[in-house]
Amino acid sequence: MIKKLKSKLPIFLILLSAISYMLFTSSVSAAGLIPCGTTANPTMCTVCDFFILVQNIINLILLICSSLVTLAVVYIAFLFMFSGGSPQRITDAKSKLRLLVWGVFWVFGSWLVLNTILNFIVDKSVFPWPWNKIDCEVS
Repeated sequence: MIKKLKSKLPIFLILLSAISYMLFTSSVSAAGLIPCGTTANPTMCTVCDFFILVQNIINLILLICSSLVTLAVVYIAFLFMFSGGSPQRITDAKSKLRLLVWGVFWVFGSWLVLNTILNFIVDKSVFPWPWNKIDCEVS
């Protein structure tokens, strides 16, 4: 049990370092997740600020997930390189890569379907456009 934990410790430390680096250097954390009611921006919060908060959280999750996908690809590449010709290890690495590609396909595919539907159905003069950016400016 301890040997398994020791072998996974470097991977865990790399993931932890990458996530903490992203959190402290991302544009989301530089502006802050909460758009109002802070010492930097002492204005009162509105309903629109809640939607901006949700958008900031989604953007942060996407940033973390995209970096995790990159790290997963590197990890799978190491599994391929250090398989030593073992068919079982190669099959295991291929299945992990297949699952990773399938997950990325679903995420991008769902965004593409939503974007296509909104492009055809929504009246851009009524619905705020672009749909994936919240703007609280009242005109």
